[in-house]
Amino acid sequence: MDAAPPVEAGKPHICVVTETYPPEVNGVALTLARLLNGLQTRGHAVSLVRLWCGYFGDGASGPPWPMAAGLVLILAGQGLNFSAFYRLGKVGVYYGVRFGHEVPWRRDFPFSLLKHPQYVGAVMSICGFFLVMRFPHGDWFVLPALETVYYALGACCEQ
Repeated sequence: MDAAPPVEAGKPHICVVTETYPPEVNGVALTLARLLNGLQTRGHAVSLVRLWCGYFGDGASGPPWPMAAGLVLILAGQGLNFSAFYRLGKVGVYYGVRFGHEVPWRRDFPFSLLKHPQYVGAVMSICGFFLVMRFPHGDWFVLPALETVYYALGACCEQ
């Protein structure tokens, strides 16, 4: 989008979410660019959110297995998080012991399977998200690896 004139008072802020926008050359991208430029010249504040989920550079779809594996990781991770929340309740999940509340140690699922199911669930969800959103780019694993280290340190430090 080109430099826009000042936003006029009372005009709505318009947010457009799209998969395509110039420099890509296709009918949708070029039409959207003209529309947004026209809205800006009429004094509207315009924001553009360009999504790239499932598309990589040249517009070719990636292989289907990362999407499937990522969704399985996200669902399993959120399943662990929801079941931990269900077992502990709101007080137990949000550091109730540290604020003087009695929170008994749980031994039923998911705590029968893992010592820190919320941490494992969070890491699984993060890895799944980046597998879906960033694969096959070579850096897709960098932030999930860093988050894994953070959660592992948190689990070690937690009493």
